[in-house]
Formats: sequence, C-alpha cells, structure tokens
Amino acid sequence: VPRAALFEAYARLGLGDRREAARLLTGYVVESDYDAGHYSLLCRLLHEQGDYPSLLLICREWLERDAACRADRILFTWAALHNLGRYSQAADYMLAEGQCLGWRARVHAARSVLALSGERAAGQTLEAALNSYADDAPQILRLWNQLKARESF
Repeated sequence: VPRAALFEAYARLGLGDRREAARLLTGYVVESDYDAGHYSLLCRLLHEQGDYPSLLLICREWLERDAACRADRILFTWAALHNLGRYSQAADYMLAEGQCLGWRARVHAARSVLALSGERAAGQTLEAALNSYADDAPQILRLWNQLKARESF
C-alpha cells in the first residue's frame, strides 16, 4: 500500500506537521511512479525548512527521472546550490539552463555572481541579460531588485 504514505503525508501537511510530511513524501517519491507534482511539493517543503542538502538531492533525482524543462525544478536546484554557498556552481547551473528559463536564468546567475564576486561581476552578467533580452528589461530589473534585496532563497 505505497499510497498510504502519500495520504499520510497529505494528512500531516493538513495538520501543519510539515517536517513529517516531507519525510513521508521523500519515501513515497523515491519508491513510487514518477509524478512531477509530488516532487514539486516535496521540494517546496524542503526549501521552506531550509534543508538544502536534501533539496539538492531530491532535485537531482527529479532530473534523473524527468529531464524536461521544468522551471520549478531548476529554480529549486539553484536555490539549494546558492543557499549552500556554492555560488559558482549555482551561477554556472543557471547559465546552462538559459534555454529553458530565458532571461530569468541570467538574472538568477547574476545573483549568485553577486554573492561570489561582487557588484562589478554581477553587473556584467546582468548587462548581458539586458542586452540579449532588451524587450524584457523592466521585468529583468524588477526580478534583479527582488533577488538583490534577499539574502536567502
């Protein structure tokens, strides 16, 4: 009865026990047929708890099971890498995901570059995004200002 763990995870979530829900959901997604929604929920729970090592592991497993362009998986992977202090890897990862996320990938990469190398290097990365996606400049700058103001993601 593998779905019993899923139902218990949702019940725990409904009761506000997010940590236990994540634990149950982790076991369920690893052993069950693939469902992107379950992975997304699990990643959100792990992210909320600040469990970035587990988040990164689940994102990697998710990628192995489904390599399609999934913005939520990509953003959770970036957040895990960035929040673990792996800024260079986070920036490189996002730049590699540009085909899927477009300008958003470059803006997130710029945020990791800011943490790694400072304003000048981040400005160059952001400038490249603005040059490549000139029509999206207002959205790029809005996202940049939001990301720049935050310390964790």
